[in-house]
Amino acid sequence: MNGALVYLSEAFPVENRATYLREKFKEDKIIKFAPETEKDENKVFLNESVPVKLNGKVDLLIESQNRKVIIDYKTGKAKEGQLDFYSILLFGNSEAAEKIIFNAFEGKFESDEKEGKKRLTCESLKE
Repeated sequence: MNGALVYLSEAFPVENRATYLREKFKEDKIIKFAPETEKDENKVFLNESVPVKLNGKVDLLIESQNRKVIIDYKTGKAKEGQLDFYSILLFGNSEAAEKIIFNAFEGKFESDEKEGKKRLTCESLKE
């Protein structure tokens, strides 16, 4: 089990996190609630000539009728572009999902979509 998840279980009970998610999705019907979603994808980059295998593991993926949300649990600093990468891997576009980080040390959810933050895109992966 992920070290962040062990810490989460002890320091921030599931009820606290569930309350946040219930409030966030109170207007939506959740279609998919998938912890530790793993995805392997063969993508072709560089003018359709170089196959590259991409893979990643999302801590929590939630899909509702109206949106897709990727949640990553962190006990340290987030890697730049990590949640954009997951969105590209799962949905083909870095803008396809809302991206949220649960900061385990502070016990709160934070948006990963800060103004002025450099975004990872399909085009930048090709470079």
